[in-house]
Amino acid sequence: MAEGILLYAKRALMGSIQMSKKKFNKMNVAVFISGAGTNLQSLIDAQGKVLQHGQISFVLSSSANAYGIIRAKKNNIPVLYINEKKVGNDTFYFTLEKHLKKYSIDLIVLAGYLPFLSEDFTLRWKKRIINIHPSLLPKYGGKGFYGLKIHKAVLENGDLYTGATIHYVTKDIDAGEIIEQEKMFVDADTPEEVLAEAKKQTYTFRIEGTVGGKGDEAPYSEKI
Repeated sequence: MAEGILLYAKRALMGSIQMSKKKFNKMNVAVFISGAGTNLQSLIDAQGKVLQHGQISFVLSSSANAYGIIRAKKNNIPVLYINEKKVGNDTFYFTLEKHLKKYSIDLIVLAGYLPFLSEDFTLRWKKRIINIHPSLLPKYGGKGFYGLKIHKAVLENGDLYTGATIHYVTKDIDAGEIIEQEKMFVDADTPEEVLAEAKKQTYTFRIEGTVGGKGDEAPYSEKI
């Protein structure tokens, strides 16, 4: 079974030029959200269980009303709400980098984060930002493909399979190197039903399989 997103990411980071000499005890992870924060909650719940090698040290929200902010506060995780469109590009990235440095962040996980990150930022954090996308990329990726729109497209095209993809984030939307994918058979009539089935099928994958380490730990799927 896969050991988990953070353990895989730790290995990926250790292999990179920028991080090759850094020794990790616990990897500090930032999670970027825009909404309910269900994936954030899964990662929080997995800390100390499947995710023994990382900790959620900082949460960024693009929405002041995101329920994920409450989830973070309930777990005593520092959280920042900042919207690039409201404060401007320079202020946004200055503030963001300041917080990432403050909490010694090693890895960024985009978990339902809707805004696009700049080319400069993705280059500075090359192979240290990963995204969870609810389709089998490269299908149904890029601008305009998010949420129920993806599942609607799956049904309209008569696809037999759908799934989720974990990939590195680059300046091009949903075009970064694929880390791992999980496939599921489509047995639904509406986009909402596809989404419900996808959540059941991919939750464990999102916690454990994301970053690919293959180990002998039993999967942690308590929150499914």
